[in-house]
Amino acid sequence: MLKGEDIIYVCEGEWSFQRGGHMSSMFPLLLENNRILYLDLPTSSQVFYKQPKLLMHRLRRWRRGLEKIKENFYTYSPFPPLPLGNKSSLSNRLNALFLAPFLKGAVKKLAFKEPILLIQRFNSADLVGMFDEKISCYLCVDEYSFTTNPNVRDEVIREIEKQFLSKVDLVFTTSTLLYEDKKRYNPRTYLVPNAADASHFRRALSHETKIPEDIVAIPSPIIGLTGTSPARLDFSLLGYLAENEPSWSIVLLGYLECPEMEKIAKLPNVHFLGWRDFAVIPNYLKAFDVCIIPFKVNEQTDTMNLYKLHEYVAAGKPVVSTPLFEVKRYGEKYPGIVGVAGDPEGFRSCIKSCLDENESVVERRLEVALENTWEERLENISKVIYACLKELGRD
Repeated sequence: MLKGEDIIYVCEGEWSFQRGGHMSSMFPLLLENNRILYLDLPTSSQVFYKQPKLLMHRLRRWRRGLEKIKENFYTYSPFPPLPLGNKSSLSNRLNALFLAPFLKGAVKKLAFKEPILLIQRFNSADLVGMFDEKISCYLCVDEYSFTTNPNVRDEVIREIEKQFLSKVDLVFTTSTLLYEDKKRYNPRTYLVPNAADASHFRRALSHETKIPEDIVAIPSPIIGLTGTSPARLDFSLLGYLAENEPSWSIVLLGYLECPEMEKIAKLPNVHFLGWRDFAVIPNYLKAFDVCIIPFKVNEQTDTMNLYKLHEYVAAGKPVVSTPLFEVKRYGEKYPGIVGVAGDPEGFRSCIKSCLDENESVVERRLEVALENTWEERLENISKVIYACLKELGRD
C-alpha cells in the first residue's frame, strides 16, 4: 500500500468525499498514510465562458485558494484556463503555461517533495514533469474520443491523448477494451477495473437502514437504476418495460434530466426522483427489488466498466443489464450474478426471473463483492507503482 507519499491527483470537478468514483473512492484509504492535493482542472473550459453564473462560482473558488478539507487532504481550483482546450496540442500547451504558476504555487505552499502524480484527464501531457514528480500515472476511466457521437471517434482528441500516453510513466485503465487500446502507446499499461465500497453498499441489507420517505410509498416490485448520464440510457427499453408491466414501479435516480426523461416520467408507473447523495444510495437500493443497467450498446459504452454494477452486487441486489462488453465478461467470470439480455422482451424476462429468485443467491453476491473492493484495487495499484519506481531507479 502507498505509504508516506505526497500525492497530486488531477481531476475534473469539485471534490466531494461522497461522490464515489475511481481513485477518489480510495482517498479515505490513502489519507491514513499519505498527503493528497486534489487539483480540480476542467477538461474543457468553454462551458465556463458560456455560463456566467458558473464562471463566477469558479472565480470565487479560485479566490479561496488552497483549501484544507481535512487532515492531509487539500484541494485547489485555479482560474479557468482560456477557452482553447482540445482543439490542438498547441492550445492545450498554452493553457498549461497559463495555469503553471497557479498550480506550482499551490504545490510549493504544501512543500510537496517528489510527489506521485495521478491524472484523470486525457489532455494533460504538459502537466507531466511540472511538479518534479517521481512518477506520473494516467488513470484512464473512459474513452474520451467519443465526444459527440458514441459511434464516431474524434481523431483530434485521440492524437492529444496519444501524446499524453507516450509521456506518462504508467497507465491504469478500468476496462479491457481501454487496456487493449492504450497499451499500444504505453507498454506500462495495466488493467484495474472499477469496484465498490462493499461495506457502504452492504447497508442496503441492514435492518437498521431506513428506506427514504420519497420511495417508501412506491408500490413493489420496484425496478430501479442509479445513473449520471442520460445519453447512455436506452429510454425506449425503459418505456417498453413500463408500458408492458404496469404493476412494476420503475424508479430512476441521478443526474438524468433530458427531454426523453421528461417524456417517460409522465408514465404512471415511472418515478424520476432526481439526484441523491452517495451517502444515502444504499437506503434507496434497499427498496429496489431488481437493479437494472438499461444502457445503449455501442463503441463507447462497451469501453466502460460501470461502478453501478459493482455497487448493485455489493448491495446484494439482482442485476439485469443490456449486453455491454464488460458486463458480459463479468457474467462469465461470476456465473449467475448478473442477467444479460439484448432485446426488450429478453430484458423483461430476466427481470421476472430475478423477482422469483432464491434468497441464497444474495450471499453469493456478497462474496463476489468482496473480491471487487477499492481496498483490493488500491493494493494492486500500489504494487505496480512501487515496482515501476524500482525499475526506473527512483524508489
